[in-house]
This record gives sequence, C-alpha cells and structure tokens, in this order.
Amino acid sequence: MTTKRIIILPVLLMSLATAAQAQRIRDLFAAAPDEVLPLMTKNNRLDCIDFIENKMEARVKDKFDNDVILEELTDDYLRIVTSSASTVEMKLVYPAASDGRRDTSVVVYVAETCKGPTADTQVRAYDRNWNFIREVPRPEVREFIRQDSALSDDARTDIVVEAKILPLIKGSLSKTDDTLTWTLQTGEFTRETKQAADGCLQPVVVRL
Repeated sequence: MTTKRIIILPVLLMSLATAAQAQRIRDLFAAAPDEVLPLMTKNNRLDCIDFIENKMEARVKDKFDNDVILEELTDDYLRIVTSSASTVEMKLVYPAASDGRRDTSVVVYVAETCKGPTADTQVRAYDRNWNFIREVPRPEVREFIRQDSALSDDARTDIVVEAKILPLIKGSLSKTDDTLTWTLQTGEFTRETKQAADGCLQPVVVRL
C-alpha cells in the first residue's frame, strides 16, 4: 500500500501541474466576474469566444446595447474593443519560479485603455480565480526621455512638469511575449513642449 501511494502521488502532482499549465485565456475570460468587465454579460463573453473560434466577427451587444468586439484571441492573449473610446487587453502569464523553472501559478493582467481623446491605460493583475493582486505601477515620466536626446535641462523639466499635471500613459500588453509597453502621450502638452518632446521620447518596456 505504501509503495502504491509513493507512485501515485508524483503522478497526481504532475497531472495537476499539467492542468494548470493548460489553462487558456478564453476560459478565464469566460469566468471573469462582473467587476472586471462590467458591461459584458457572461453570455456576451461566451458568444464572442464561439464567434471568433468559428472564424466569424465576434461582435455582440453589451448591457447598454452598444457594440463590443473581440478582435483577437490566442491561448494567452485577447483584445476587446469595448466602445469607440475604450479597449481591454488580457494576458495570461506564468511567472518564473525561484529556481528558474516555470511556475504553475497564473497571473492574469488586464489593461484597460480609455481615450478622451488622448489614450490612458490602467493595468491590474489577478490570480486564476480573479482575486485582485495589485495595480501595476506606471513608469516615472523621466524614464520616457531618451538619455541621448539633445534636450536642454529646461526642456526636460518642462516635459516632466507638463506630464505630471495630467499624466496620460498608454499601456499595451504583448501578444507574443510576457511584456508590457508603456508610451507617454503628448496630446495634452502645449505646442512648444510637444515640439521639444517629438523625437526625444522612448517607450518603456517592462517584463511581467
């Protein structure tokens, strides 16, 4: 009996790990609670998945009868157009374990971008059961200014000051790897500061 238990336990653990690694974003999207996507019903989400997997346009009506379109769906990424001024991206990530191997835990990142008209993004992290983990911090303004740019100290200060008055930063989750790219938006800058910033800013890429 003891020998059987010793053999069965590793097999069971391997099965559980495989099941965890096989999780797909479509399943987490279908199970998302209302607070994550408040305007979409579960039927909306299931219909979107069904349409896109059958090579159809994944367009549905939300709770207020507005169009919502699931534009992209892979095993670990999706992108939804939730209105003419907003989008939502989701990315499923398996963090690296302390020993360097792939962890079996799952983190779901949700990036919500609103345009008014300049884009701004908030990114939140959840576990596989949609328990909130944290708000993903955004870069400091100075991180977007290229160190090799020919900006004067005064021009750099102007960019930082104006960006902090109304900090608008667009975030985008990668479809191909576990990164998040932040881009400082200059649409609300004064003309002079925007001209100074053109060609002197860089995106900030962080690994999730």
